[in-house]
Amino acid sequence: MRILILHPKLAWEGGGDRQVLELSSHLQKKGHKVIIFTTEYDYNRCFPEISGKLDIRVVKFNEGRQNEIFDILRAKKIARIIYSMVSKDNERPDIINCHTSPMHWVAVYLKKRINIPVVWMCNDLPPWFLPFLRDRIILRQGIKKLMLTSCKRFMYKTFLPWYDRLLIKDIDRIVVLDRRNQFMIKNAYRKNACIIRSGLDIDKFSQGNREETRKEHSIHSNVFLILSVGLLSSHRRHEDVVMSLALLTAKGYNVKFMVIGGDNLTPGYSEILRNYVIANGMQDKVLLVGSVPDSRLPDYFAASDIFVYPHVNQTWGLAALEAMAAKRPVVISTDTGVSELLVDYETALLVPPKDPELLCNKIAELIDNQKLREKLVSKAYDFVLNNISWDKYSKEILDVFRLYCSDVNESMSEMKLREETPK
Repeated sequence: MRILILHPKLAWEGGGDRQVLELSSHLQKKGHKVIIFTTEYDYNRCFPEISGKLDIRVVKFNEGRQNEIFDILRAKKIARIIYSMVSKDNERPDIINCHTSPMHWVAVYLKKRINIPVVWMCNDLPPWFLPFLRDRIILRQGIKKLMLTSCKRFMYKTFLPWYDRLLIKDIDRIVVLDRRNQFMIKNAYRKNACIIRSGLDIDKFSQGNREETRKEHSIHSNVFLILSVGLLSSHRRHEDVVMSLALLTAKGYNVKFMVIGGDNLTPGYSEILRNYVIANGMQDKVLLVGSVPDSRLPDYFAASDIFVYPHVNQTWGLAALEAMAAKRPVVISTDTGVSELLVDYETALLVPPKDPELLCNKIAELIDNQKLREKLVSKAYDFVLNNISWDKYSKEILDVFRLYCSDVNESMSEMKLREETPK
């Protein structure tokens, strides 16, 4: 099978980027021809161990102005460029798999040209269907730009939802990671979506070097290290952990908080977080490490004692599963997609979002209760071992591809038979 995968940018080490690359890698290992098209690719910053073995092609074009009308025009232009590159018979794909908005528009425009099925892996809905993102984008213009703000409001609340629904009619299948997004897809598009859980390389995360990593960052053996991993952004709510850390310190706990992740996604958030750390007097307790090579992640998981995931509006939560594979107890927000698979006090400790005091209490409970830590580690590891893997994810995605490819092939065969049958 020839599979064409579309992803906006492969320029950092995010969960969605890993998902695209791992899927492509496993499909390629199964003997399928996979081509990834993207508008930006940074080999050194986007999982080079995986991406370097894949056929990744960058669509180069003049981006022009940055607004939503031009996004529509850009999507059409990207589709034309990709079409010119794959229109040859030997590279004509059997299916298009798009990831992340607005590549679902590109996929629809491509489908209109080459008439092949489209499967959208929808990790997150477009911002016009997410009020917490939509309103932030609208208000970003400021009061002084009232007319522009009114235009933005019309774009995001009226035009873009209408235009998006119009295009989505031509998408053959939508795949999501969790039930919450399945429900949101139904509300937004009046279409059913199937759930396929993302994967995980379990063996990789069970082989970290604890002592060397703690020594590298001058973390004493009697310090209880709390870890969080993910691109820095306001929805990560690291400030809640900092506040919890202040409360834990006041109670006499010897703790530190380490954050792994660059600020490529939301430039400037790292500075906001640093200022928050200073304001709470936690400079000697918080380590903002920044981006680390993917190969080093197991070392940082091994160096930690507890993994926290306090995010809000988080579709999935791959890093939390990686922590479970690394045999670390996890405290996770109930406002994450992956939390729907977990059981409180069995595979993780579940906490409501934006509650630093309760988060503090849960962390303290883990520090004080070794048997609870051991129980969570054991049951969580068994859970990911039996339910989460990139091989399982790629097989289930491939089943969806085959379903729609077989429909196309059968209809084409029937058409050919009708044409050859004498009247």
